[in-house]
Amino acid sequence: MQKHKLNKLIIFFIFYILSLFIFKVCIYNIMPLLSIFNDLYLIAIFIFIILIVIIKYYLEYKIFDIFSPWISFPLLYFAVYGIGAIRWIYEGYYPVDKMVIIAIGGIIFYYLGSLVKLRGWKIDKYNEWNSSEAYLLTVFILFISVTGFILFIINAGTVPLFLPDKLESRISLMDKGGHYLIYLARLSSFSFIITLVMYLVNRRRNVFRVIIGNRIINYKLYLLLTFSLSFLIMISTACRTDIFFIFIFPLIIYYYYKDDYNNVHKYLILLCILFIGLFVFGYYRLYGGNDEALNYLAQKADSPFKMLIRYIQIQIAVYSGNFGIILTSVPDIIPYMHGKCILTTLSTILPGKQLDVGEYIKYALKMNFKGGGINPTILGELYLDNGLVEIMIGMFIYGIIVSNAYRHMMEKKSTSSIIIYSYLCYVLLIGTLGGILSQLARWYYGFWVLAICFLLNKRILYKIVSE
Repeated sequence: MQKHKLNKLIIFFIFYILSLFIFKVCIYNIMPLLSIFNDLYLIAIFIFIILIVIIKYYLEYKIFDIFSPWISFPLLYFAVYGIGAIRWIYEGYYPVDKMVIIAIGGIIFYYLGSLVKLRGWKIDKYNEWNSSEAYLLTVFILFISVTGFILFIINAGTVPLFLPDKLESRISLMDKGGHYLIYLARLSSFSFIITLVMYLVNRRRNVFRVIIGNRIINYKLYLLLTFSLSFLIMISTACRTDIFFIFIFPLIIYYYYKDDYNNVHKYLILLCILFIGLFVFGYYRLYGGNDEALNYLAQKADSPFKMLIRYIQIQIAVYSGNFGIILTSVPDIIPYMHGKCILTTLSTILPGKQLDVGEYIKYALKMNFKGGGINPTILGELYLDNGLVEIMIGMFIYGIIVSNAYRHMMEKKSTSSIIIYSYLCYVLLIGTLGGILSQLARWYYGFWVLAICFLLNKRILYKIVSE
Protein backbone atom coordinates (compact mmCIF):
# COMPACT_ATOMS: atom_id res chain seq x y z
CA MET A 1 0.00 0.00 0.00
CA GLN A 2 2.79 2.44 0.93
CA LYS A 3 4.65 1.59 -2.28
CA HIS A 4 1.49 2.25 -4.29
CA LYS A 5 1.08 5.68 -2.66
CA LEU A 6 4.73 6.47 -3.30
CA ASN A 7 4.36 5.57 -6.98
CA LYS A 8 1.31 7.82 -7.27
CA LEU A 9 3.24 10.65 -5.63
CA ILE A 10 6.20 10.22 -7.98
CA ILE A 11 3.90 10.18 -11.03
CA PHE A 12 2.12 13.29 -9.77
CA PHE A 13 5.33 15.29 -9.35
CA ILE A 14 6.68 14.13 -12.72
CA PHE A 15 3.43 15.38 -14.25
CA TYR A 16 3.77 18.63 -12.31
CA ILE A 17 7.33 19.30 -13.53
CA LEU A 18 6.35 18.48 -17.12
CA SER A 19 3.35 20.79 -16.80
CA LEU A 20 5.59 23.64 -15.66
CA PHE A 21 7.78 23.19 -18.71
CA ILE A 22 4.98 22.67 -21.23
CA PHE A 23 2.94 25.61 -19.92
CA LYS A 24 5.89 27.98 -20.19
CA VAL A 25 6.73 26.78 -23.72
CA CYS A 26 3.08 27.17 -24.77
CA ILE A 27 2.91 30.77 -23.62
CA TYR A 28 6.02 31.90 -25.45
CA ASN A 29 6.08 29.67 -28.53
CA ILE A 30 2.61 28.40 -29.35
CA MET A 31 0.70 31.63 -28.69
CA PRO A 32 0.56 32.59 -32.41
CA LEU A 33 -1.13 29.28 -33.23
CA LEU A 34 -3.90 30.05 -30.76
CA SER A 35 -4.84 33.25 -32.55
CA ILE A 36 -7.21 31.20 -34.74
CA PHE A 37 -9.49 30.89 -31.70
CA ASN A 38 -11.74 33.75 -30.82
CA ASP A 39 -11.02 35.24 -27.39
CA LEU A 40 -14.57 34.43 -26.38
CA TYR A 41 -13.91 30.75 -27.04
CA LEU A 42 -10.96 30.92 -24.66
CA ILE A 43 -13.24 32.42 -22.03
CA ALA A 44 -15.76 29.63 -22.69
CA ILE A 45 -13.00 27.04 -22.14
CA PHE A 46 -12.08 28.92 -18.96
CA ILE A 47 -15.55 28.64 -17.39
CA PHE A 48 -15.93 25.05 -18.65
CA ILE A 49 -12.86 23.97 -16.63
CA ILE A 50 -14.17 25.68 -13.50
CA LEU A 51 -17.67 24.22 -13.84
CA ILE A 52 -16.30 20.71 -14.37
CA VAL A 53 -14.37 20.93 -11.08
CA ILE A 54 -17.42 22.32 -9.25
CA ILE A 55 -19.59 19.45 -10.55
CA LYS A 56 -16.93 16.91 -9.56
CA TYR A 57 -16.77 18.42 -6.08
CA TYR A 58 -20.55 18.28 -5.69
CA LEU A 59 -20.76 14.66 -6.84
CA GLU A 60 -17.97 13.67 -4.46
CA TYR A 61 -19.12 15.50 -1.30
CA LYS A 62 -22.89 15.69 -2.00
CA ILE A 63 -23.01 19.28 -0.72
CA PHE A 64 -22.65 22.65 -2.40
CA ASP A 65 -20.28 24.41 -0.01
CA ILE A 66 -20.05 27.87 -1.52
CA PHE A 67 -16.94 28.84 0.47
CA SER A 68 -14.99 25.68 -0.31
CA PRO A 69 -11.67 26.11 -2.18
CA TRP A 70 -13.31 24.74 -5.37
CA ILE A 71 -16.29 27.09 -5.65
CA SER A 72 -16.16 30.69 -4.39
CA PHE A 73 -12.57 31.51 -5.30
CA PRO A 74 -12.60 29.95 -8.80
CA LEU A 75 -15.89 31.70 -9.63
CA LEU A 76 -14.59 35.10 -8.54
CA TYR A 77 -11.31 34.34 -10.29
CA PHE A 78 -13.28 33.73 -13.51
CA ALA A 79 -15.31 36.91 -12.97
CA VAL A 80 -12.07 38.92 -12.83
CA TYR A 81 -10.02 37.26 -15.57
CA GLY A 82 -12.88 35.93 -17.72
CA ILE A 83 -15.88 38.25 -17.56
CA GLY A 84 -13.66 41.23 -16.74
CA ALA A 85 -11.58 40.60 -19.85
CA ILE A 86 -14.56 40.76 -22.23
CA ARG A 87 -14.43 44.56 -22.27
CA TRP A 88 -10.81 44.52 -23.43
CA ILE A 89 -11.67 42.21 -26.33
CA TYR A 90 -13.64 45.02 -27.93
CA GLU A 91 -11.43 47.91 -26.83
CA GLY A 92 -8.21 46.10 -27.72
CA TYR A 93 -6.04 47.66 -25.03
CA TYR A 94 -4.47 44.46 -23.71
CA PRO A 95 -3.49 41.01 -25.06
CA VAL A 96 -6.68 39.28 -23.93
CA ASP A 97 -5.68 35.90 -25.36
CA LYS A 98 -2.47 35.88 -23.33
CA MET A 99 -4.28 37.13 -20.21
CA VAL A 100 -6.94 34.41 -20.40
CA ILE A 101 -4.48 31.60 -21.19
CA ILE A 102 -2.28 32.56 -18.24
CA ALA A 103 -5.39 32.74 -16.03
CA ILE A 104 -6.43 29.26 -17.19
CA GLY A 105 -2.94 27.97 -16.46
CA GLY A 106 -3.03 29.62 -13.03
CA ILE A 107 -6.30 27.99 -12.01
CA ILE A 108 -5.11 24.60 -13.29
CA PHE A 109 -2.02 24.78 -11.09
CA TYR A 110 -4.22 25.86 -8.20
CA TYR A 111 -6.33 22.74 -8.76
CA LEU A 112 -3.19 20.60 -8.95
CA GLY A 113 -2.06 22.00 -5.60
CA SER A 114 -5.44 21.21 -4.08
CA LEU A 115 -4.87 17.52 -4.88
CA VAL A 116 -1.90 17.37 -2.50
CA LYS A 117 -3.03 16.08 0.88
CA LEU A 118 -0.84 16.88 3.87
CA ARG A 119 -1.00 14.79 7.01
CA GLY A 120 -0.42 15.64 10.62
CA TRP A 121 -1.76 19.20 10.69
CA LYS A 122 -2.22 20.32 14.30
CA ILE A 123 -3.86 23.70 14.23
CA ASP A 124 -5.26 23.54 17.73
CA LYS A 125 -5.31 21.42 20.84
CA TYR A 126 -8.63 22.47 22.35
CA ASN A 127 -11.98 22.34 20.59
CA GLU A 128 -13.42 25.44 22.20
CA TRP A 129 -12.18 28.67 23.71
CA ASN A 130 -12.72 29.79 27.28
CA SER A 131 -15.38 32.53 27.43
CA SER A 132 -13.70 34.47 30.22
CA GLU A 133 -10.36 34.52 28.42
CA ALA A 134 -12.03 35.55 25.18
CA TYR A 135 -13.89 38.38 26.90
CA LEU A 136 -10.71 39.64 28.55
CA LEU A 137 -8.93 39.60 25.20
CA THR A 138 -11.71 41.56 23.48
CA VAL A 139 -11.58 44.24 26.18
CA PHE A 140 -7.81 44.53 25.78
CA ILE A 141 -8.12 44.73 21.98
CA LEU A 142 -10.80 47.41 22.20
CA PHE A 143 -8.64 49.46 24.55
CA ILE A 144 -5.63 49.27 22.22
CA SER A 145 -7.62 49.96 19.04
CA VAL A 146 -9.66 52.87 20.43
CA THR A 147 -6.51 54.42 21.90
CA GLY A 148 -4.74 54.11 18.55
CA PHE A 149 -7.74 55.62 16.78
CA ILE A 150 -7.90 58.61 19.15
CA LEU A 151 -4.15 59.24 18.79
CA PHE A 152 -4.52 59.10 15.01
CA ILE A 153 -7.28 61.74 15.09
CA ILE A 154 -5.13 63.93 17.37
CA ASN A 155 -2.19 63.71 14.96
CA ALA A 156 -4.20 64.03 11.74
CA GLY A 157 -6.96 66.35 12.93
CA THR A 158 -9.72 64.27 11.30
CA VAL A 159 -10.41 60.89 9.69
CA PRO A 160 -10.18 60.02 5.96
CA LEU A 161 -13.96 59.50 5.63
CA PHE A 162 -14.63 63.18 6.42
CA LEU A 163 -12.28 64.51 3.76
CA PRO A 164 -13.83 66.04 0.62
CA ASP A 165 -11.24 64.32 -1.59
CA LYS A 166 -11.32 60.84 -0.08
CA LEU A 167 -9.31 59.11 -2.80
CA GLU A 168 -6.22 61.30 -2.75
CA SER A 169 -6.23 63.01 0.65
CA ARG A 170 -6.72 59.81 2.66
CA ILE A 171 -3.23 58.69 1.62
CA SER A 172 -1.53 61.87 2.83
CA LEU A 173 -3.72 61.95 5.95
CA MET A 174 -2.66 58.42 6.89
CA ASP A 175 0.97 59.46 6.45
CA LYS A 176 0.34 62.45 8.71
CA GLY A 177 -1.63 60.59 11.36
CA GLY A 178 0.63 57.55 11.38
CA HIS A 179 0.13 54.27 9.56
CA TYR A 180 0.97 52.28 12.67
CA LEU A 181 -1.86 54.01 14.57
CA ILE A 182 -4.33 53.12 11.82
CA TYR A 183 -3.20 49.50 12.04
CA LEU A 184 -3.72 49.55 15.80
CA ALA A 185 -7.21 50.95 15.24
CA ARG A 186 -7.95 48.16 12.75
CA LEU A 187 -7.53 45.63 15.56
CA SER A 188 -11.03 46.61 16.70
CA SER A 189 -12.52 44.21 14.15
CA PHE A 190 -11.06 41.27 16.08
CA SER A 191 -13.01 42.22 19.20
CA PHE A 192 -16.20 41.76 17.19
CA ILE A 193 -14.97 38.55 15.53
CA ILE A 194 -13.96 36.93 18.85
CA THR A 195 -17.29 37.94 20.40
CA LEU A 196 -19.16 36.50 17.42
CA VAL A 197 -17.27 33.22 17.71
CA MET A 198 -18.06 32.92 21.40
CA TYR A 199 -21.69 33.67 20.65
CA LEU A 200 -21.77 30.85 18.12
CA VAL A 201 -20.05 28.28 20.35
CA ASN A 202 -22.05 29.22 23.44
CA ARG A 203 -25.12 27.01 23.80
CA ARG A 204 -26.96 29.66 25.75
CA ARG A 205 -27.29 32.25 23.04
CA ASN A 206 -29.20 34.88 25.02
CA VAL A 207 -26.52 35.72 27.58
CA PHE A 208 -22.77 36.02 27.38
CA ARG A 209 -21.91 33.70 30.26
CA VAL A 210 -18.96 35.64 31.59
CA ILE A 211 -18.92 36.78 35.19
CA ILE A 212 -16.84 39.90 35.83
CA GLY A 213 -17.04 41.26 39.35
CA ASN A 214 -20.06 39.05 40.09
CA ARG A 215 -21.87 40.52 37.08
CA ILE A 216 -23.12 38.67 34.02
CA ILE A 217 -22.30 40.40 30.77
CA ASN A 218 -25.23 40.60 28.34
CA TYR A 219 -23.95 38.84 25.26
CA LYS A 220 -26.13 40.40 22.58
CA LEU A 221 -25.48 43.90 23.86
CA TYR A 222 -21.73 43.29 23.91
CA LEU A 223 -21.86 41.81 20.41
CA LEU A 224 -23.66 44.93 19.17
CA LEU A 225 -21.16 47.17 20.96
CA THR A 226 -18.08 45.49 19.48
CA PHE A 227 -19.58 45.48 15.98
CA SER A 228 -20.61 49.14 16.17
CA LEU A 229 -17.20 50.30 17.37
CA SER A 230 -15.26 48.20 14.89
CA PHE A 231 -17.53 49.20 11.98
CA LEU A 232 -17.23 52.92 12.75
CA ILE A 233 -13.45 52.67 13.00
CA MET A 234 -13.08 50.57 9.86
CA ILE A 235 -15.35 52.71 7.68
CA SER A 236 -13.62 55.90 8.87
CA THR A 237 -10.46 54.84 7.00
CA ALA A 238 -12.39 55.19 3.69
CA CYS A 239 -10.71 51.94 2.56
CA ARG A 240 -12.94 49.35 0.92
CA THR A 241 -10.63 46.57 2.08
CA ASP A 242 -11.42 47.34 5.73
CA ILE A 243 -15.17 47.22 5.09
CA PHE A 244 -14.76 43.96 3.16
CA PHE A 245 -12.88 42.47 6.11
CA ILE A 246 -15.44 43.43 8.77
CA PHE A 247 -18.25 41.78 6.78
CA ILE A 248 -16.86 38.89 4.71
CA PHE A 249 -14.56 37.26 7.28
CA PRO A 250 -17.28 37.02 9.99
CA LEU A 251 -19.81 35.89 7.37
CA ILE A 252 -17.66 32.89 6.43
CA ILE A 253 -17.13 32.03 10.12
CA TYR A 254 -20.89 32.20 10.72
CA TYR A 255 -21.55 30.01 7.68
CA TYR A 256 -19.33 27.18 8.90
CA TYR A 257 -20.53 27.31 12.49
CA LYS A 258 -24.12 27.01 11.30
CA ASP A 259 -23.32 24.31 8.68
CA ASP A 260 -25.73 26.24 6.51
CA TYR A 261 -25.21 24.29 3.29
CA ASN A 262 -28.93 24.22 2.49
CA ASN A 263 -29.23 28.01 2.37
CA VAL A 264 -26.51 28.75 -0.15
CA HIS A 265 -28.78 31.13 -2.05
CA LYS A 266 -28.96 33.43 0.98
CA TYR A 267 -25.19 33.70 1.15
CA LEU A 268 -24.94 34.28 -2.59
CA ILE A 269 -27.41 37.15 -2.27
CA LEU A 270 -25.47 38.55 0.70
CA LEU A 271 -22.19 38.34 -1.20
CA CYS A 272 -23.72 40.12 -4.18
CA ILE A 273 -25.10 42.85 -1.91
CA LEU A 274 -21.71 43.27 -0.22
CA PHE A 275 -19.83 43.51 -3.51
CA ILE A 276 -22.35 46.02 -4.87
CA GLY A 277 -22.07 47.94 -1.59
CA LEU A 278 -18.30 48.12 -2.04
CA PHE A 279 -18.79 49.46 -5.56
CA VAL A 280 -21.27 52.06 -4.28
CA PHE A 281 -18.83 53.10 -1.56
CA GLY A 282 -16.08 53.40 -4.17
CA TYR A 283 -18.39 55.56 -6.28
CA TYR A 284 -19.15 57.72 -3.24
CA ARG A 285 -15.41 58.32 -2.71
CA LEU A 286 -15.18 59.95 -6.15
CA TYR A 287 -17.32 62.90 -5.12
CA GLY A 288 -15.57 65.95 -3.75
CA GLY A 289 -12.23 65.51 -5.46
CA ASN A 290 -11.99 63.22 -8.46
CA ASP A 291 -13.57 65.53 -11.04
CA GLU A 292 -11.74 63.82 -13.91
CA ALA A 293 -13.35 60.45 -13.17
CA LEU A 294 -16.77 62.02 -12.63
CA ASN A 295 -16.55 63.93 -15.91
CA TYR A 296 -15.66 60.71 -17.73
CA LEU A 297 -18.67 58.95 -16.21
CA ALA A 298 -20.91 61.91 -17.05
CA GLN A 299 -19.93 61.60 -20.72
CA LYS A 300 -21.12 57.99 -20.73
CA ALA A 301 -24.34 58.49 -18.72
CA ASP A 302 -26.92 61.23 -18.20
CA SER A 303 -28.00 60.55 -14.60
CA PRO A 304 -26.31 59.73 -11.27
CA PHE A 305 -27.83 56.23 -11.29
CA LYS A 306 -26.57 55.50 -14.81
CA MET A 307 -23.19 56.90 -13.77
CA LEU A 308 -23.16 54.41 -10.88
CA ILE A 309 -24.01 51.51 -13.23
CA ARG A 310 -21.26 52.63 -15.59
CA TYR A 311 -18.83 52.83 -12.66
CA ILE A 312 -19.67 49.26 -11.62
CA GLN A 313 -19.14 48.05 -15.20
CA ILE A 314 -15.72 49.72 -15.25
CA GLN A 315 -14.82 48.28 -11.85
CA ILE A 316 -15.59 44.74 -13.03
CA ALA A 317 -13.10 45.17 -15.87
CA VAL A 318 -10.46 47.27 -14.11
CA TYR A 319 -8.79 44.35 -12.31
CA SER A 320 -8.19 42.35 -15.46
CA GLY A 321 -7.02 45.63 -16.98
CA ASN A 322 -4.48 46.02 -14.19
CA PHE A 323 -3.22 42.52 -14.95
CA GLY A 324 -2.97 43.52 -18.60
CA ILE A 325 -0.92 46.59 -17.65
CA ILE A 326 1.54 44.39 -15.77
CA LEU A 327 1.77 41.85 -18.61
CA THR A 328 2.58 44.57 -21.15
CA SER A 329 5.02 46.42 -18.86
CA VAL A 330 7.03 43.63 -17.23
CA PRO A 331 9.92 43.13 -17.83
CA ASP A 332 10.28 45.63 -20.72
CA ILE A 333 9.53 48.74 -18.64
CA ILE A 334 9.40 47.42 -15.07
CA PRO A 335 11.98 44.74 -14.19
CA TYR A 336 11.03 41.60 -12.30
CA MET A 337 11.19 42.12 -8.54
CA HIS A 338 12.79 38.68 -7.96
CA GLY A 339 11.33 38.07 -4.52
CA LYS A 340 11.26 41.70 -3.38
CA CYS A 341 7.48 41.89 -3.58
CA ILE A 342 7.01 40.62 -0.03
CA LEU A 343 9.88 42.71 1.36
CA THR A 344 8.50 45.84 -0.30
CA THR A 345 5.09 45.15 1.22
CA LEU A 346 6.38 44.52 4.74
CA SER A 347 8.57 47.63 4.63
CA THR A 348 5.50 49.87 4.42
CA ILE A 349 4.78 49.35 8.11
CA LEU A 350 8.04 51.12 9.02
CA PRO A 351 8.02 54.82 10.03
CA GLY A 352 8.16 57.28 7.16
CA LYS A 353 6.86 56.88 3.62
CA GLN A 354 7.65 53.70 1.69
CA LEU A 355 6.00 52.85 -1.60
CA ASP A 356 3.90 49.71 -1.67
CA VAL A 357 3.86 47.47 -4.74
CA GLY A 358 0.84 49.18 -6.31
CA GLU A 359 2.41 52.62 -5.91
CA TYR A 360 5.71 51.30 -7.25
CA ILE A 361 3.94 50.22 -10.45
CA LYS A 362 2.03 53.51 -10.66
CA TYR A 363 5.12 55.71 -10.46
CA ALA A 364 7.26 53.43 -12.63
CA LEU A 365 4.69 53.80 -15.43
CA LYS A 366 4.24 57.53 -14.72
CA MET A 367 0.51 57.22 -14.05
CA ASN A 368 -1.16 60.28 -12.55
CA PHE A 369 -4.56 59.06 -11.34
CA LYS A 370 -5.70 60.02 -7.85
CA GLY A 371 -5.57 57.70 -4.87
CA GLY A 372 -3.04 55.00 -4.07
CA GLY A 373 -1.41 52.56 -6.46
CA ILE A 374 -3.03 50.06 -8.79
CA ASN A 375 -4.34 46.76 -7.49
CA PRO A 376 -2.04 44.18 -9.11
CA THR A 377 -4.44 41.23 -8.57
CA ILE A 378 -3.40 37.76 -7.47
CA LEU A 379 -1.80 36.89 -10.84
CA GLY A 380 -0.34 40.33 -11.50
CA GLU A 381 1.77 40.41 -8.35
CA LEU A 382 3.11 36.91 -9.01
CA TYR A 383 4.01 37.83 -12.59
CA LEU A 384 5.65 41.07 -11.43
CA ASP A 385 7.73 39.21 -8.88
CA ASN A 386 9.11 36.43 -11.09
CA GLY A 387 7.09 35.96 -14.25
CA LEU A 388 5.23 32.85 -15.34
CA VAL A 389 7.26 30.53 -13.13
CA GLU A 390 6.03 32.26 -9.98
CA ILE A 391 2.43 32.22 -11.22
CA MET A 392 2.61 28.46 -11.63
CA ILE A 393 4.42 27.78 -8.35
CA GLY A 394 2.48 30.42 -6.40
CA MET A 395 -0.95 29.20 -7.47
CA PHE A 396 0.13 25.62 -6.79
CA ILE A 397 1.17 26.57 -3.24
CA TYR A 398 -2.08 28.48 -2.66
CA GLY A 399 -3.97 25.36 -3.69
CA ILE A 400 -2.02 23.21 -1.22
CA ILE A 401 -2.47 25.57 1.73
CA VAL A 402 -6.14 26.40 1.32
CA SER A 403 -7.35 22.90 0.43
CA ASN A 404 -5.55 21.29 3.37
CA ALA A 405 -6.82 23.93 5.78
CA TYR A 406 -10.31 23.17 4.46
CA ARG A 407 -9.93 19.41 4.89
CA HIS A 408 -8.63 19.89 8.42
CA MET A 409 -11.55 22.18 9.27
CA MET A 410 -14.15 19.78 7.88
CA GLU A 411 -12.58 16.95 9.88
CA LYS A 412 -12.10 18.78 13.20
CA LYS A 413 -14.73 21.55 13.14
CA SER A 414 -12.85 23.20 15.99
CA THR A 415 -12.80 26.91 16.72
CA SER A 416 -9.31 27.65 15.45
CA SER A 417 -9.62 25.47 12.35
CA ILE A 418 -12.80 27.30 11.32
CA ILE A 419 -11.28 30.73 11.93
CA ILE A 420 -8.02 29.96 10.12
CA TYR A 421 -9.75 28.50 7.07
CA SER A 422 -12.30 31.34 7.02
CA TYR A 423 -9.45 33.82 6.97
CA LEU A 424 -7.66 31.97 4.17
CA CYS A 425 -10.89 31.92 2.17
CA TYR A 426 -11.31 35.66 2.74
CA VAL A 427 -7.71 36.28 1.64
CA LEU A 428 -8.24 34.35 -1.59
CA LEU A 429 -11.40 36.30 -2.37
CA ILE A 430 -10.05 39.78 -1.66
CA GLY A 431 -6.62 38.81 -3.00
CA THR A 432 -8.12 37.92 -6.37
CA LEU A 433 -8.88 41.62 -6.75
CA GLY A 434 -6.08 43.36 -4.88
CA GLY A 435 -3.37 40.76 -4.48
CA ILE A 436 -2.07 38.81 -1.49
CA LEU A 437 1.71 39.19 -1.29
CA SER A 438 1.56 42.90 -2.15
CA GLN A 439 -0.98 43.93 0.50
CA LEU A 440 0.24 44.56 4.04
CA ALA A 441 -3.27 44.18 5.47
CA ARG A 442 -3.32 40.48 4.49
CA TRP A 443 -0.11 39.85 6.45
CA TYR A 444 -1.21 42.02 9.37
CA TYR A 445 -4.62 40.42 9.82
CA GLY A 446 -3.14 36.98 9.25
CA PHE A 447 -0.60 37.52 12.03
CA TRP A 448 -3.35 38.46 14.48
CA VAL A 449 -5.57 35.55 13.46
CA LEU A 450 -2.74 33.14 14.33
CA ALA A 451 -1.79 35.08 17.47
CA ILE A 452 -5.36 35.08 18.82
CA CYS A 453 -5.79 31.37 18.09
CA PHE A 454 -2.49 30.66 19.84
CA LEU A 455 -3.37 32.74 22.92
CA LEU A 456 -6.82 31.23 23.38
CA ASN A 457 -5.83 27.67 22.48
CA LYS A 458 -2.90 27.53 24.89
CA ARG A 459 -4.96 29.13 27.68
CA ILE A 460 -2.20 31.68 28.29
CA LEU A 461 -4.72 34.11 29.78
CA TYR A 462 -6.21 31.48 32.08
CA LYS A 463 -4.21 32.43 35.18
CA ILE A 464 -5.01 36.10 34.69
CA VAL A 465 -8.74 35.40 34.43
CA SER A 466 -8.83 32.96 37.35
CA GLU A 467 -7.13 35.34 39.78
